Amino acid sequence: MRRLLAALLVVALGGMTAPLAQARVAPPGEPDFVAVHPSGTGDNESNDPSRVVYTAELLSLTTGERIGTFNDVITCSTTAPPPCLVFDVVTTYRLPGGDIVNRGQWSGVPDPQRPGFLLIGTRPATDSIVGATGRFSGRTGRVLISGSIDMRKFPVEAPYEGLTMIRFNAKGASM
Repeated sequence: MRRLLAALLVVALGGMTAPLAQARVAPPGEPDFVAVHPSGTGDNESNDPSRVVYTAELLSLTTGERIGTFNDVITCSTTAPPPCLVFDVVTTYRLPGGDIVNRGQWSGVPDPQRPGFLLIGTRPATDSIVGATGRFSGRTGRVLISGSIDMRKFPVEAPYEGLTMIRFNAKGASM
């Protein structure tokens, strides 16, 4: 499997040499990525009007079973122009074997097909994982998100639906 992944990386990286592609593969026993399905309704846990805090479930993409939780602390970005369509988000993913903390900006735009919903996503240009524990300790990388949030009862609650890809760098490397 690791050889297949390395070969796919060579193709995806436009024919770069195998040693460079293999440098991106995680050490034995460690995942190269974790793909999860954030789902469910988070009730706002914050009394601070300048931020919202939600916790909801993480589901397996393959089985649909609950495999953990995530906690989002969301504020309106101070580096993007109003109205708040860019959010500063700190997310803690609680997974079997450890936690991963990510800090990044999410874009949120009204969904023209579903009034009251935001299409959300983040594709960071630099590493966004700022901390990890347990089996993920010391790992760095980026979190990519694509999904939607039902804003009809915001800020009281936010039903999440989406896909999250946590891409790890090889230990000691950055992308």
